[in-house]
Amino acid sequence: MWIINYVSGLDRFDPVSNKFDHFQIVNGAMKRVENKDPLSVSLTTATKDVDGSVWIGTLNEGIYHLDPSTLSLKHFSSNAVDPSTISHNYVITLCLDPIEPERYLWAGTYGGGLNRLDRTNGKYLRFNERTGLPSNVINSIRPDKKGFLWISSNHGLWKLDPRSLQFLFYDINDGLQGLEYNRFESYSASDGKMFFGGTEGVNVFYPERILENPHIPPVVFTDLRIKNRSIYHRNENSPLSISITETKNVTLQYSDNVITLEFAALDFVNTGKNQYSHRLSGFENEWSAPTTRRTTTYTNLDPGEYLFTVKGSNGDGVWNEQGASLAITILPPWYRTWWAYVLYIFSSIMLLLSIRQYELKRLRLKDELLLEQSRSEQLKGIDQMKMRFFQNISHEFRTPLTLILGPIEKLISRLSDETDKRELRMMRRNANRLLRLINQ
Repeated sequence: MWIINYVSGLDRFDPVSNKFDHFQIVNGAMKRVENKDPLSVSLTTATKDVDGSVWIGTLNEGIYHLDPSTLSLKHFSSNAVDPSTISHNYVITLCLDPIEPERYLWAGTYGGGLNRLDRTNGKYLRFNERTGLPSNVINSIRPDKKGFLWISSNHGLWKLDPRSLQFLFYDINDGLQGLEYNRFESYSASDGKMFFGGTEGVNVFYPERILENPHIPPVVFTDLRIKNRSIYHRNENSPLSISITETKNVTLQYSDNVITLEFAALDFVNTGKNQYSHRLSGFENEWSAPTTRRTTTYTNLDPGEYLFTVKGSNGDGVWNEQGASLAITILPPWYRTWWAYVLYIFSSIMLLLSIRQYELKRLRLKDELLLEQSRSEQLKGIDQMKMRFFQNISHEFRTPLTLILGPIEKLISRLSDETDKRELRMMRRNANRLLRLINQ
């Protein structure tokens, strides 16, 4: 028989010598000691396994597994970067799984929530506030006769089905003495009655007499708010044609970019414990973690079609898996509508055609300019040819005329006959006139 002592370690009763042997964990090994020296590892809890071995919880070292025949230890400690290890090294309570005790061990921690060890692979499955638990402090774990685990915490009493890993949470609305329970203060009587001690007293009950509410609650939408303003179907320009409780689809403008949906599970036994889980298909793939919040808000949704689905449960965790759905269509802004895109395409085509026409006109003007320059150069060449021609002709004409005028002048000065002179003067006059014309 092993006895745990929080201060001094483990005591083992030897029936042969009728004495107790004292053991302590030192440097990761179980050692027998004569004197009860101060512990290097403080022990908090222990439980016997089906094979006779012992599981030991510690204050700051996690869990040790003791083989009494060899006194060998196997250590399980927390590793912040490995989610398959125990979530916290401060272990308060240990309990064998009531369904598969040879495979699973449950461990409650102070600050790390609940853990389940799978001994086939040495990995832990963690349950904590991130996964939906109300508290990360587990004070005790007790199995009942039907294989359920009852867990006391710093936030109520919980019932866990180890087969489905589904929790039921009980609080002061269910008759508990208070939300906070004391460590190690729990007991199971032989007739199945359970005792859990807390800061405000003790809860005593028979687990099988706690009846669960089998009602599957209908889920309905109770309000639609846009930019935190409730929308009613009777409002002017309302997107709702009928009440939101009966609406199956709604079409919203792009500017309606802050949408709040409110819903309710229609079970009134304990409305404060009704839970909800929702998903917006087209925006998110995973269901939200179950919560008692009855609203959810989405902002800046892109234009498109979405399907919002919400599931609800009653206070005892009976879920309406079908839930309620609302198809939501977000219209695009005018500059992203189909006719806007047609306008963009038409404008682009017209712009390309205008650019094309401009380029063709520019090329045509360029060709005409080149042609005009070519014609101008041709005319210039012709003019130069004409000029050279006239120069050559005038030179050819002036030389003979000059040679003609010279002898005429001599003849006029030598002849005495006036008639002859008159004719020569007329010849000189016409020759000079012809010369002037050629010069011009």
